[in-house]
Amino acid sequence: MYKVLVLWSGGVDSTTLLKFHLEQSDCEVHAHHIKLLNRGGMINKQLDAVQSIEPMLQKIRPFNLTESVQYASVLGDVFICLVDGMRIAYRKEYDEVAVGFTKTDESDEDSPKNLKTLYSVVEACNENDVYTNHKIKLTTPIKNFTKEMCWDRLGKELQEKFGGVEKERFVVNVFNVERWIR
Repeated sequence: MYKVLVLWSGGVDSTTLLKFHLEQSDCEVHAHHIKLLNRGGMINKQLDAVQSIEPMLQKIRPFNLTESVQYASVLGDVFICLVDGMRIAYRKEYDEVAVGFTKTDESDEDSPKNLKTLYSVVEACNENDVYTNHKIKLTTPIKNFTKEMCWDRLGKELQEKFGGVEKERFVVNVFNVERWIR
């Protein structure tokens, strides 16, 4: 059976990605949450989101959930998360690692370069794996979604778990949070 590892931060994009896989695929789904230690209060918000949302997503279709702890890196959160995800994917022989990269993310001037770098990281891992012949694919299934589309796909029950804010306020808030994080 085809196996996918979804990197799940607990945010709207990665939750939409996980929900997408649970609803739209018949593959084995494994969600992995990485607690990034030097991210201030974000670690608690993300962990709270994962813990409160997971039971609702398990009702769609059962999936595996694991967690690990990493320190955020000068390389950037997404890179340290991908490397950790690749470690798990090789160990469990997953076919795919999925990340919640969206169309809105592409509007950030660094994002196309970052996405290209993510693909390069996966390619390097696949080329340098001398122990197995297993190759892992990086996918971005929601790359054509905007933040608004992600919000809409969540449905009312999940939106309420994210605070139940109206879509317009949510989208503005997401952009402000993203700017603050960078």
